[in-house]
Order: sequence, then C-alpha cells, then structure tokens
Amino acid sequence: MTPRTFGRTHAAVWEGNSIVLPVWEDTSDGATHRVGMSEFTVTGRWETPTGWQDFETAVDAENEDVARERTYAEFGSRHGLKRRQVEIDEVGT
Repeated sequence: MTPRTFGRTHAAVWEGNSIVLPVWEDTSDGATHRVGMSEFTVTGRWETPTGWQDFETAVDAENEDVARERTYAEFGSRHGLKRRQVEIDEVGT
C-alpha cells in the first residue's frame, strides 16, 4: 500500500484494514527519535536581506539525502526561502 503522511513527520502505512503509525523510542540522550532513523547534523549558510548567515541544525532522517531535503523544506517553511537561497556544506552523523 501507499504510505500516507499525517502532519510533517508522521508517515503511516496501510496494513490490511488498519493504519500503522511509526514507532517512537526514547534514546539515551533524552531525545525521542523514530525507529530506523538517525540524527544528522547539517551545516551551511542561508541568504538574509543583509548577506549570508551560517547555520548548523540537527535533523532526524533515514539517510543523508533525506536530511538534506528536510533542511531545505524547513528553511522554506520557516523563512520563506527558495532552495537557491540555502547552501548546504555538509551533512554528517
């Protein structure tokens, strides 16, 4: 079946006649993460009206490509930026 999205980060999957939501787990660092996901640190810079501002953010994602995409989505959502206004230098664990 096709995965459905509820909100921004809750992906559900149909199994038979029911919806299965992702399982969350508490980790030793006190944060809550989705099972099967890692925390990536994304660094780069974004364009402001007066120049460029450096950033570093933590993103829960399945892999580096998804972490990169979620970073673009977050800057677009929060700051109204286009992808060309966000430069990602590094994605690491």
